[in-house]
Amino acid sequence: MKRIILSFALGLFVFLSNAQTSFFDTLQDDYNMFSHLDVSLTGGSDGLGMDLATPLGDYLQFRTGFAIMPFFEKSLTYSVGVGEGGMISQERYDQFNDVFQQVTGCQLVDHVDMVARPKFANYKLMLDVLPFANKHWHFSAGFYVGNSTVAKISSTAESVPTMLALNIFNRMIDCAIGEDGEGGGTFIEWGDFSLALDPSMEDKLYNLAIDRTKGYVNDFDERSFEEQTELLHKYGKYTVQLGNRVADGSPYFLSPDEHGMIRMEVKANRFKPYVGFGYGGSLLKYSDKYQASFDCGALFWGGSPKIIMHDGTDIMHDVTNLDGRIGNYCDIARQFKVFPVISLRLTRRLF
Repeated sequence: MKRIILSFALGLFVFLSNAQTSFFDTLQDDYNMFSHLDVSLTGGSDGLGMDLATPLGDYLQFRTGFAIMPFFEKSLTYSVGVGEGGMISQERYDQFNDVFQQVTGCQLVDHVDMVARPKFANYKLMLDVLPFANKHWHFSAGFYVGNSTVAKISSTAESVPTMLALNIFNRMIDCAIGEDGEGGGTFIEWGDFSLALDPSMEDKLYNLAIDRTKGYVNDFDERSFEEQTELLHKYGKYTVQLGNRVADGSPYFLSPDEHGMIRMEVKANRFKPYVGFGYGGSLLKYSDKYQASFDCGALFWGGSPKIIMHDGTDIMHDVTNLDGRIGNYCDIARQFKVFPVISLRLTRRLF
């Protein structure tokens, strides 16, 4: 019985193998499907990668692969706003810098240096249509699937002293205002030990907070005491103003995170449809073994990308009037509803 079953299984395997071979032979000989396999190295605006391609007939080609953006860094600079009309006057900044140097031994700077790093990596699947007999021109449609975070931006280590100083100073202002607006907040609390600000220092910081708040709230003096206290905590601290909120026009302030850093991520859809066209041909006169082609197209990543700050705010869509280089880059990025793809493919035919 076992011999019968084994013989039957072996016969079935041989039959299916022959049928499969015959089926693929028919596809290759009669329909020009899977008749050869090409491997390509690619390089372009979508990164560096590799493709595999095979024909699906006389006028169609299936292509799949991946593309990864190589690592590089782009420097950005944002001014803290020192001087006339800025976030902090030069006199106050010099005083703060002098105190900070005495306390920490660090030198403050009047700008924030940031570094952008791409994180763009995608799998891609394409269907190429080759409508002409010479097969030089092709039109492509397909999609890219990759990570949603396409770049990360963070302040540099050199900017940490400035960010840390702002955090310390803002903590002092919060204490000077106090939870109920009467001052007397505890600056440091450790077990039974607590440290409060000197009354004269508290008064100076409180007046600084009032002066700064009045620069943003014209009717500050007409507000109730409870409203004034809330406004002082909101506007009285020295934070970096990136722009104004789209929802109500109020200033958008950005404070460093708990590590003394400013961080942001550039995000787009994971699934990105693609359409494009290209032109290619053989590198050798009498052989198709080596080929080169040029592709141009567009990735539809769902409108303008998002730029999410570490506090969760999307400054691309929720903040306007962005200043400095960050504002310039955001203005440029808003114009790119699609991501342009320009790439070169160098191909070798495997069989």
